[in-house]
Amino acid sequence: MKEKILNLGNWVGAVCFAAVAVIFFFWQNKSYPIIVQLLALLLLPLLFVGVIKLRNNTTIRNVLESQPKNVYIFCACFMLTIQLILVIGINFVPITDASHIDKICYNFVTGNEDLYAGLDIYHRNYLERYSNQWGIFLAQSFIYKLSYMLTGEVHRTLLPLVNVILMQVSYFLTYKIAGLVFHRKKQVIMSVIVLTACPVLYVYSCVFYTDTLSMPLMLSAIYFGILAVNVKTRKSAALYIALSSVSTAIGYLIKGNIAILAVAFLIYMLFKSGIKRFMTYLVAIILSFVIATSGISSVMKQTGAVTDEGVEKYSFPVTHWVMMGLYGRGGYNDEEFRYTFFIEGKDAKREANIEVIKNRLSDMGVSGFLMHLVKKINYTWYGGAYQSTTQFLKSEQDSITSFFENSGVYRVWCFLFQSSLILLMLCSFVSGAVNKKTNEMALLRLAQLGLFLFLLIWETRSRYMLNLLPMYIIIAVDGANVFEQFYHKRIKRNKEIS
Repeated sequence: MKEKILNLGNWVGAVCFAAVAVIFFFWQNKSYPIIVQLLALLLLPLLFVGVIKLRNNTTIRNVLESQPKNVYIFCACFMLTIQLILVIGINFVPITDASHIDKICYNFVTGNEDLYAGLDIYHRNYLERYSNQWGIFLAQSFIYKLSYMLTGEVHRTLLPLVNVILMQVSYFLTYKIAGLVFHRKKQVIMSVIVLTACPVLYVYSCVFYTDTLSMPLMLSAIYFGILAVNVKTRKSAALYIALSSVSTAIGYLIKGNIAILAVAFLIYMLFKSGIKRFMTYLVAIILSFVIATSGISSVMKQTGAVTDEGVEKYSFPVTHWVMMGLYGRGGYNDEEFRYTFFIEGKDAKREANIEVIKNRLSDMGVSGFLMHLVKKINYTWYGGAYQSTTQFLKSEQDSITSFFENSGVYRVWCFLFQSSLILLMLCSFVSGAVNKKTNEMALLRLAQLGLFLFLLIWETRSRYMLNLLPMYIIIAVDGANVFEQFYHKRIKRNKEIS
């Protein structure tokens, strides 16, 4: 019975990702004409078959039969080389929220009495308005402080270098997770290679922000969580549960969507590992979240960056992002921001947001709400660039930045990668549902489903999925294995018939 309930996540995920695929390939969007989307849908299976046949090549077969560790080291060095070329070659200047945090941290470290000097009226009291920025504020301020103490200057160029280190740690953890969930080294090697081919991760090498900063914490939570599920001894399980819980809680302070991992692990442990490990994880995650959130709140107040009065007066309630998520395509909107901004007091903001939410749901009706969700899914998943093409707007323009901003090659690369990712993840979900697979891969699919549902409720952007891309890639590699098995079965059946 427990297995059937757990397999329900596979079925729901399969339905949701079927919807993503239909909308992605059959819905007109601004990035690509629908004929291009349809051609991609027709050509991708042929491309997958071509890749399968290429495995008969002696060189490729030798790579796939080599030790995963050796392939990982080679690919990690390749990725690191490209990342360093980008970091050194681009005079990166952060934009939007990363730019705001940069100015605030600089003012804080250099002792400027006005913490928000250089920001417009809408971004004053930024930290008191957005508690979800406290984690990156402390991390970035710490890096700037070290630079200031050692050299007398705040070297902003340090951040991209730190970012590269974080992404390399994430790469290593992806490799380790693949080793846990796959039982064949070929799949581990494919995970390593596909991650190396992910285009947007190269662009975001330069962008030190919550998306990449939270990535190693998210992967640590998954890695230790899977170990906690599989290990037999109670002491080891308790240790891994503690490490997973702490990673999740700290990651949540950087990027809120990591909290979805806790929900996925709780569901999985309840139906897979039994009530004892479920209760252990529940207690550990609650304690970790309470200690982490209270601790960061205390530190922020001690530094003088925020006050209780300021938080009460300026902070946005969670209803703001739900309200914004119900407008248009569900992304950020200046009018929605200003609406909440000019209401004084958190309680008043919450009540006003709730009233708007009620009115919008009432005005939409069922059919209108469903159409809104279609637009929201399309906005979240289309293109595959994850907003990377806008990251160098303020940087010095050269051939490298031009390639990532305007190059058709880069956009096609992103589109094909995203198309493949969606189709292969759908294969993984469908296979899991049909074959009732409730292994570690089902846990990753459950976490992915959670994020999908979360972004249907919350304000959405494709960039909000960036820190989970390594997990998506592992799921896609599982889907590629499903496609390959299906292909070989069809070939074998055709030979038997003939």
